[in-house]
Amino acid sequence: MTKRRLAIISATGFARAKHIPTYKSLDDFDLVACCDVNAEALKETCDRFDIPGRYTSVDDMLKREHMDIVCIVTDPRGHIPLARKCVEAGRHVLVEKPLSENYREIREFLAFLEGRKERVIVSQNYRWQNPALEMKSVLDAGHIGAPYWLDITIYNGTRSPAVRDGVKYKSPFVNIGVHEVDLARFLIGREVASVFAPRLSVSYAADVKYPFTDIMVNFEGGGVASIRMDWTGRGFDEWIRLRIEGTQAVALCDYDSSPDVFVHRQVRFHREGPPDSIPRVLRHLVDCIQSGRQPDTWVGDNIRTMEIVLGAYLSCSEGRVVKFPQDRERLVQV
Repeated sequence: MTKRRLAIISATGFARAKHIPTYKSLDDFDLVACCDVNAEALKETCDRFDIPGRYTSVDDMLKREHMDIVCIVTDPRGHIPLARKCVEAGRHVLVEKPLSENYREIREFLAFLEGRKERVIVSQNYRWQNPALEMKSVLDAGHIGAPYWLDITIYNGTRSPAVRDGVKYKSPFVNIGVHEVDLARFLIGREVASVFAPRLSVSYAADVKYPFTDIMVNFEGGGVASIRMDWTGRGFDEWIRLRIEGTQAVALCDYDSSPDVFVHRQVRFHREGPPDSIPRVLRHLVDCIQSGRQPDTWVGDNIRTMEIVLGAYLSCSEGRVVKFPQDRERLVQV
């Protein structure tokens, strides 16, 4: 078996806690290099996980190492500049979400990628988790009829790094809520017509005030999604609840209490397989590299997710419903 060679940019945070241990556990990938400007953290991580290539310069790593895919797990402000540098060097890229908080930067990156053979996938891994995949199967099989109402809530306690690091982002919604938006798009399978975010100024940690916690999304052809980012749960780190109402039944899933999907709380749907979704994202990227097609969450798809997220900020600041495609040009001001 030929192993795909990986390199990762970042030796700290989520890279060290999740990505690197996951990559090291996979038989079909070989993590050959790590890059971080923090030399001390770089040495500690590479020693711990036995990573041979160690670099404090991305340019040096791209010149000296042979790798198929570069995984970017940095602060969002570095995502697109680093991804562009890797693509220019002929490497495929897995980049963490959010791709960017800057709509103009995302559009320019999408234009840059046009016609290139390198593939870029945004790691919207919630859609690759077992409950999400099973819920999608339930919907596609018609078990609940036509879906018309989707409710997604993420409860995330103040112990979460996403809360502690909230000052890095416009609010937690652009950091974690982006997962919920992508999940709603994946499940409903239609383009979004509008988004509304009522103002609700809340402070949870480090005196950081967040402008809103809830958004309402209307889909083309019908269907509404209520998406909530609740940061008041101090007794746990994360809990996800998913409910979809259809014309014939209701489908429910509480990710933590049970990774199964229930229709009317009676019919149980279960998906076998490992719970970790990051390997699925990575292997999907490899499949797309081999076939030449674009990944499901490539930049051209992810820009639609980020339009909804950034549109929510525009809606909150202006106190109105933001419509698509009419308001897209306004997003450059967010």
